[in-house]
Amino acid sequence: MKKIGTAETPTMSDELRRLYKSLQEEDKKEDKKKTFRIACDWEVYGTMEIEAESLEEAIEIAIEDAPLPTDSEYLDGSFKVNHDMTNFFYEEDHNKKSSK
Repeated sequence: MKKIGTAETPTMSDELRRLYKSLQEEDKKEDKKKTFRIACDWEVYGTMEIEAESLEEAIEIAIEDAPLPTDSEYLDGSFKVNHDMTNFFYEEDHNKKSSK
C-alpha cells in the first residue's frame, strides 16, 4: 500500500507504563519466549463511486449501505498499539493459564 499523510502516535499513561513494567518483570521470571496478543489499529484512505441524485444522498449511501472500498492506501504514521485492549488480552490470557 502507498503511504500518505501523517498521524500522531499516542503515548502510554504513567499508570499503564507501571503496569507494563510489572508485567514484563513477571514474564522475565519464566525466562522463555511466549506469544502475546497485541491489539493495534491503523487508518486507510479509500474512495467509492456512488450513484445518487445529490452529494448528500451519495454520502448517506456511502455511510449506510456501501461496502468498504477495496482499493485503499495506508495513512502513513497511523499505526498504533491499543494499550488498553492489549492489557485486557494479557490479563485474559494470563487468567486462562492460571486456571489450568
